[in-house]
Amino acid sequence: QTRLYLGGPSNQMTIKHHLRFSIEYLRRQHLLSQCGAPLNFAGLVGHLYFTENAVFAFHSLLQGGYFHELCEGIHRKPQEVLLQLILVLAHLFCRVPLRSVSDEATRNRIHRSPSVVVLPPLPERAQTILCEHNNETLDTFRNYVSSFVDQHLKGQQDNQLPFTKHKVQGNNGRNALIIIDTLPPTKLRSSFAALSGFNDEFQSIRDLCTTVRDGVFLEESAVPYIPIHPNGDARLRWNCRIMPL
Repeated sequence: QTRLYLGGPSNQMTIKHHLRFSIEYLRRQHLLSQCGAPLNFAGLVGHLYFTENAVFAFHSLLQGGYFHELCEGIHRKPQEVLLQLILVLAHLFCRVPLRSVSDEATRNRIHRSPSVVVLPPLPERAQTILCEHNNETLDTFRNYVSSFVDQHLKGQQDNQLPFTKHKVQGNNGRNALIIIDTLPPTKLRSSFAALSGFNDEFQSIRDLCTTVRDGVFLEESAVPYIPIHPNGDARLRWNCRIMPL
């Protein structure tokens, strides 16, 4: 993560805390031992470092046995196995999102095209494994935020607007709001995001990264996961440019 070196948090405490939970993630994925020795597919993951977060999704499928199960039928139906293998890899590497098409004429051209434009959905088994991996990663980094807040931000108010840096002050307004039900204050989520009724339960890693409270260093690009759909929107799809169909 480049921000740890250029333009990132200068506070050594922040860097160490983020590094600690990055190591915790690697241990949960069985890539590091208790003493820090590489395990299992650590060599492969390190070799594919340039693919960034895609390699961790690839590793989750390897660890979940998906590729082993798929390749069992390579001698009986090689064409089907290879096509499914390429489909899964196309969902992980070199992905290009398709913009949402609302124009009827454009949709008709795509439908009549001799080439497949939209990448077909992931096989159900592969999607299940990737969703489980994303949920495990979300749990790890939610714990990171919770631990950081407890250790370093306890008692500090989250009342500074992110762009103007203006601090919102005022009385508690109990007399004015006596007839309005109130939600308990959030610990992990931004107080400003909580105004919309959100609590500290996060639905996705994107949700966690975009609404985390001020003072916590957490960028989506620094979290080892990939969204299954572009921008987390199930209505959007990936371009089928590298799928030989």
